[in-house]
Amino acid sequence: VTKHYITEFTFNGMNVAFIAAHLIAIPTEPSKCAQREAQASVLQSVIADYIKKDYEIIMLGDFNDFDSEILDINSDKPISYVLDILKGLHGDFAGTYQLYNIAETIIQSQRYSDWWDSDNNCNTNTQKDFSMIDHILVTDSIKKNIVNTFIYHDYDEYCGKYDSDHYPVVVDLSL
Repeated sequence: VTKHYITEFTFNGMNVAFIAAHLIAIPTEPSKCAQREAQASVLQSVIADYIKKDYEIIMLGDFNDFDSEILDINSDKPISYVLDILKGLHGDFAGTYQLYNIAETIIQSQRYSDWWDSDNNCNTNTQKDFSMIDHILVTDSIKKNIVNTFIYHDYDEYCGKYDSDHYPVVVDLSL
């Protein structure tokens, strides 16, 4: 996993591992999906190790893939197991832990975190240009402390823009 970040902290007696990653792009390309699944498998091992050491997990990032359970604005479905691997539902450590996608608390019409000019016309007025490939996954103990979740959409995306083509996924916690 070439782009990642891991830190540990303790808050009110709770050990938390904060893991961030940016996985390889193009969710609809089979060869890229295989590479992303390999990256997710490496991260799954890291997550499982922290769980064994009694850590709660906050895993987030641009996973460049869709969630098969929590569908985005266009009901995009993955052709890989990336999110299932990270959530502990598939892979070598399947069933040893479970992470939850905080997007389950956001209404489906607001579940988009990325703009992609799908038809190369630089027009953001079409819903098909939006998808959710950025995710925050948490353990149950973190999930129980969620106060608010949303995706910040209050700026326009367009061709030639210098800043990100992603919208921030936000979770407020009360720990």
